Amino acid sequence: MKFVPFLLKNIFRNKRRTLLTMTSIAVSLFLVATLLTVLSELENPPMAPDSALRLVARHKVSLANILPSRTDRRFRGR
Repeated sequence: MKFVPFLLKNIFRNKRRTLLTMTSIAVSLFLVATLLTVLSELENPPMAPDSALRLVARHKVSLANILPSRTDRRFRGR
């Protein structure tokens, strides 16, 4: 028995299962690629001359809370 016709026949036998399997593989590959890129960028920041002047500030409670505008003015020296 030929392997490719057997494979194609069984792949399209249950289309919902095939679609869910392909979607889960695509989503997991996307997540792995995205997380590896984020990790790489966090470990190796860009070495441009402007990056030495960059300041990162966040709220002490969480990342979702916005800093007050007076803090922004204080950082910019206004």
